[in-house]
Amino acid sequence: MGAARDARADRGAGRRAHRRCGAGPGHAGHGGGAAVTGLLRILCVDDHPVVRSGVAAMLATEPDFAPADLAANGHEARLLATARRPDVVLLDFRLRKEDGVDLAGEIKALAPAAKIVMMTTYAGDEPAHRALQAGVHGYLLKDSLDRELITAVRAVLAGRRYVQSEVARQLVENGPRVMLTARERDVLALLAEGLRNKVIADRLGVGEATARSHVEAILLKFGVRERTAAVAHAARRGFLHLG
Repeated sequence: MGAARDARADRGAGRRAHRRCGAGPGHAGHGGGAAVTGLLRILCVDDHPVVRSGVAAMLATEPDFAPADLAANGHEARLLATARRPDVVLLDFRLRKEDGVDLAGEIKALAPAAKIVMMTTYAGDEPAHRALQAGVHGYLLKDSLDRELITAVRAVLAGRRYVQSEVARQLVENGPRVMLTARERDVLALLAEGLRNKVIADRLGVGEATARSHVEAILLKFGVRERTAAVAHAARRGFLHLG
Protein backbone atom coordinates (compact mmCIF):
# COMPACT_ATOMS: atom_id res chain seq x y z
CA MET A 1 0.00 0.00 0.00
CA GLY A 2 2.82 2.43 0.89
CA ALA A 3 4.57 1.82 -2.45
CA ALA A 4 1.31 2.42 -4.30
CA ARG A 5 0.77 5.71 -2.48
CA ASP A 6 4.35 6.75 -3.29
CA ALA A 7 3.87 5.93 -6.97
CA ARG A 8 0.62 7.92 -7.11
CA ALA A 9 2.26 10.87 -5.35
CA ASP A 10 5.18 10.76 -7.77
CA ARG A 11 2.91 10.76 -10.80
CA GLY A 12 0.99 13.69 -9.34
CA ALA A 13 4.21 15.64 -8.76
CA GLY A 14 5.29 14.99 -12.32
CA ARG A 15 1.98 16.22 -13.71
CA ARG A 16 2.13 19.37 -11.56
CA ALA A 17 5.67 20.17 -12.74
CA HIS A 18 4.56 19.44 -16.30
CA ARG A 19 1.72 21.98 -16.03
CA ARG A 20 3.80 24.64 -14.25
CA CYS A 21 6.53 24.51 -16.87
CA GLY A 22 4.17 24.65 -19.84
CA ALA A 23 5.16 21.25 -21.18
CA GLY A 24 4.98 20.74 -24.89
CA PRO A 25 7.24 20.99 -27.93
CA GLY A 26 10.28 23.02 -26.99
CA HIS A 27 9.17 23.44 -23.37
CA ALA A 28 9.91 21.74 -20.09
CA GLY A 29 8.00 18.67 -19.19
CA HIS A 30 7.99 14.94 -19.38
CA GLY A 31 8.98 13.34 -22.64
CA GLY A 32 6.13 10.84 -22.61
CA GLY A 33 3.88 10.79 -19.57
CA ALA A 34 4.57 9.95 -15.95
CA ALA A 35 7.53 7.73 -15.19
CA VAL A 36 6.89 4.12 -14.24
CA THR A 37 8.07 3.34 -10.73
CA GLY A 38 11.53 1.77 -10.80
CA LEU A 39 12.69 3.41 -14.02
CA LEU A 40 15.61 5.82 -13.85
CA ARG A 41 14.66 9.47 -14.10
CA ILE A 42 16.80 11.76 -16.26
CA LEU A 43 16.41 15.51 -16.64
CA CYS A 44 17.93 17.25 -19.68
CA VAL A 45 18.50 21.01 -19.37
CA ASP A 46 19.46 22.75 -22.60
CA ASP A 47 18.23 25.90 -24.33
CA HIS A 48 18.40 24.36 -27.82
CA PRO A 49 15.28 22.36 -28.79
CA VAL A 50 17.27 20.17 -31.19
CA VAL A 51 19.65 19.12 -28.42
CA ARG A 52 16.78 18.37 -26.03
CA SER A 53 14.90 16.27 -28.56
CA GLY A 54 18.05 14.46 -29.66
CA VAL A 55 19.04 13.61 -26.09
CA ALA A 56 15.50 12.43 -25.32
CA ALA A 57 15.54 10.17 -28.38
CA MET A 58 18.86 8.60 -27.38
CA LEU A 59 17.71 8.01 -23.81
CA ALA A 60 14.47 6.45 -25.06
CA THR A 61 16.46 3.51 -26.45
CA GLU A 62 17.27 2.33 -22.92
CA PRO A 63 14.54 0.11 -21.42
CA ASP A 64 15.29 1.04 -17.81
CA PHE A 65 15.15 4.81 -18.41
CA ALA A 66 11.90 6.70 -17.95
CA PRO A 67 11.00 9.16 -20.74
CA ALA A 68 13.27 12.15 -20.20
CA ASP A 69 12.14 15.32 -18.47
CA LEU A 70 13.12 18.36 -20.53
CA ALA A 71 13.89 21.92 -19.41
CA ALA A 72 14.80 24.87 -21.62
CA ASN A 73 16.11 27.17 -18.88
CA GLY A 74 17.10 27.38 -15.25
CA HIS A 75 13.61 28.17 -13.98
CA GLU A 76 12.15 25.05 -15.57
CA ALA A 77 15.12 22.99 -14.39
CA ARG A 78 14.57 24.04 -10.77
CA LEU A 79 10.88 23.14 -10.92
CA LEU A 80 11.53 19.73 -12.44
CA ALA A 81 14.47 18.95 -10.16
CA THR A 82 12.24 19.65 -7.17
CA ALA A 83 9.19 17.76 -8.43
CA ARG A 84 10.85 14.81 -10.16
CA ARG A 85 13.99 14.20 -8.06
CA PRO A 86 16.00 12.99 -11.09
CA ASP A 87 18.68 10.33 -10.84
CA VAL A 88 20.78 12.10 -13.49
CA VAL A 89 20.76 15.68 -14.78
CA LEU A 90 22.25 16.42 -18.20
CA LEU A 91 23.06 20.12 -18.00
CA ASP A 92 24.19 22.62 -20.62
CA PHE A 93 27.37 24.41 -19.55
CA ARG A 94 26.10 27.79 -20.72
CA LEU A 95 22.42 28.60 -20.98
CA ARG A 96 21.32 31.87 -22.55
CA LYS A 97 20.67 33.63 -19.25
CA GLU A 98 22.46 31.45 -16.71
CA ASP A 99 25.80 29.88 -16.03
CA GLY A 100 25.49 26.10 -16.01
CA VAL A 101 28.07 25.60 -13.26
CA ASP A 102 26.16 27.92 -10.92
CA LEU A 103 22.90 26.17 -11.81
CA ALA A 104 24.50 22.79 -11.07
CA GLY A 105 25.05 23.90 -7.48
CA GLU A 106 21.40 24.90 -7.15
CA ILE A 107 20.18 21.61 -8.61
CA LYS A 108 22.41 19.66 -6.22
CA ALA A 109 20.74 21.48 -3.33
CA LEU A 110 17.25 20.71 -4.69
CA ALA A 111 17.97 17.08 -5.64
CA PRO A 112 21.00 15.98 -3.60
CA ALA A 113 21.05 12.42 -4.95
CA ALA A 114 21.17 13.51 -8.60
CA LYS A 115 24.31 12.87 -10.63
CA ILE A 116 25.10 15.83 -12.87
CA VAL A 117 26.68 15.47 -16.31
CA MET A 118 27.75 18.73 -17.94
CA MET A 119 27.31 19.06 -21.71
CA THR A 120 29.19 21.72 -23.67
CA THR A 121 30.35 22.88 -27.06
CA TYR A 122 33.35 24.62 -25.47
CA ALA A 123 36.70 22.91 -25.86
CA GLY A 124 39.60 23.56 -23.53
CA ASP A 125 40.44 22.50 -20.02
CA GLU A 126 39.32 25.63 -18.14
CA PRO A 127 35.55 25.00 -18.48
CA ALA A 128 36.12 21.38 -17.46
CA HIS A 129 38.16 22.45 -14.42
CA ARG A 130 35.35 24.80 -13.36
CA ALA A 131 32.67 22.15 -13.70
CA LEU A 132 34.59 19.30 -12.08
CA GLN A 133 35.77 21.42 -9.17
CA ALA A 134 32.13 22.42 -8.63
CA GLY A 135 31.33 18.75 -8.11
CA VAL A 136 29.71 17.60 -11.35
CA HIS A 137 30.01 13.89 -12.01
CA GLY A 138 30.51 13.89 -15.77
CA TYR A 139 31.64 16.17 -18.58
CA LEU A 140 30.86 15.69 -22.28
CA LEU A 141 31.45 17.64 -25.46
CA LYS A 142 28.18 17.83 -27.37
CA ASP A 143 29.74 16.50 -30.55
CA SER A 144 30.35 13.22 -28.69
CA LEU A 145 26.82 12.77 -27.34
CA ASP A 146 25.76 10.26 -29.98
CA ARG A 147 28.73 8.05 -29.07
CA GLU A 148 29.14 8.57 -25.34
CA LEU A 149 25.93 9.85 -23.75
CA ILE A 150 24.58 6.49 -22.60
CA THR A 151 28.03 5.35 -21.46
CA ALA A 152 28.42 8.53 -19.40
CA VAL A 153 24.99 8.17 -17.80
CA ARG A 154 25.67 4.54 -16.89
CA ALA A 155 29.07 5.46 -15.45
CA VAL A 156 27.81 8.20 -13.13
CA LEU A 157 24.89 6.03 -12.03
CA ALA A 158 27.48 3.42 -11.03
CA GLY A 159 29.29 6.00 -8.91
CA ARG A 160 32.13 6.74 -11.32
CA ARG A 161 33.20 10.09 -12.76
CA TYR A 162 33.06 10.28 -16.55
CA VAL A 163 35.10 12.78 -18.56
CA GLN A 164 35.03 12.67 -22.36
CA SER A 165 38.35 11.41 -23.70
CA GLU A 166 39.39 14.58 -25.57
CA VAL A 167 38.72 16.70 -22.49
CA ALA A 168 40.58 14.24 -20.27
CA ARG A 169 43.58 14.47 -22.60
CA GLN A 170 43.58 18.27 -22.37
CA LEU A 171 43.37 18.17 -18.58
CA VAL A 172 46.44 15.93 -18.46
CA GLU A 173 48.44 17.84 -21.08
CA ASN A 174 47.79 21.30 -19.62
CA GLY A 175 48.46 20.30 -16.03
CA PRO A 176 47.10 22.12 -12.97
CA ARG A 177 44.40 24.73 -13.43
CA VAL A 178 45.61 28.28 -14.08
CA MET A 179 43.84 30.48 -11.57
CA LEU A 180 42.99 33.98 -12.74
CA THR A 181 41.46 36.54 -10.43
CA ALA A 182 38.15 38.13 -11.38
CA ARG A 183 39.98 41.33 -12.34
CA GLU A 184 42.48 39.42 -14.46
CA ARG A 185 39.57 37.80 -16.30
CA ASP A 186 38.16 41.27 -16.96
CA VAL A 187 41.52 42.41 -18.31
CA LEU A 188 41.86 39.29 -20.44
CA ALA A 189 38.49 39.96 -22.09
CA LEU A 190 39.65 43.49 -22.95
CA LEU A 191 42.97 42.17 -24.26
CA ALA A 192 40.94 40.01 -26.62
CA GLU A 193 39.44 43.22 -28.02
CA GLY A 194 42.96 44.38 -28.88
CA LEU A 195 42.95 47.24 -26.37
CA ARG A 196 46.09 48.86 -25.00
CA ASN A 197 46.81 49.36 -21.31
CA LYS A 198 45.58 52.96 -21.22
CA VAL A 199 42.21 52.04 -22.71
CA ILE A 200 41.91 48.99 -20.45
CA ALA A 201 42.62 51.22 -17.44
CA ASP A 202 39.95 53.71 -18.54
CA ARG A 203 37.40 50.94 -19.08
CA LEU A 204 38.01 49.48 -15.64
CA GLY A 205 38.40 52.77 -13.81
CA VAL A 206 41.92 52.02 -12.59
CA GLY A 207 45.34 53.53 -13.16
CA GLU A 208 47.40 52.55 -16.18
CA ALA A 209 50.09 51.06 -13.94
CA THR A 210 47.47 48.80 -12.35
CA ALA A 211 46.23 47.67 -15.76
CA ARG A 212 49.80 46.96 -16.84
CA SER A 213 50.36 44.92 -13.68
CA HIS A 214 47.31 42.77 -14.44
CA VAL A 215 48.47 42.20 -18.02
CA GLU A 216 51.91 41.16 -16.82
CA ALA A 217 50.36 38.75 -14.31
CA ILE A 218 48.30 37.13 -17.08
CA LEU A 219 51.34 36.71 -19.32
CA LEU A 220 53.28 35.16 -16.45
CA LYS A 221 50.52 32.71 -15.53
CA PHE A 222 50.10 31.62 -19.15
CA GLY A 223 53.84 31.36 -19.70
CA VAL A 224 53.86 33.65 -22.74
CA ARG A 225 55.54 36.96 -23.59
CA GLU A 226 53.13 38.64 -25.98
CA ARG A 227 49.60 39.90 -25.50
CA THR A 228 48.40 38.21 -28.69
CA ALA A 229 49.91 34.94 -27.50
CA ALA A 230 48.03 35.31 -24.22
CA VAL A 231 44.73 35.73 -26.06
CA ALA A 232 45.44 32.72 -28.28
CA HIS A 233 46.41 30.64 -25.24
CA ALA A 234 43.28 31.72 -23.37
CA ALA A 235 41.05 30.82 -26.32
CA ARG A 236 42.66 27.40 -26.73
CA ARG A 237 42.21 26.55 -23.07
CA GLY A 238 38.66 27.86 -22.82
CA PHE A 239 39.15 31.07 -20.85
CA LEU A 240 37.78 32.99 -23.84
CA HIS A 241 35.13 32.06 -26.37
CA LEU A 242 35.91 34.03 -29.50
CA GLY A 243 33.75 34.45 -32.57
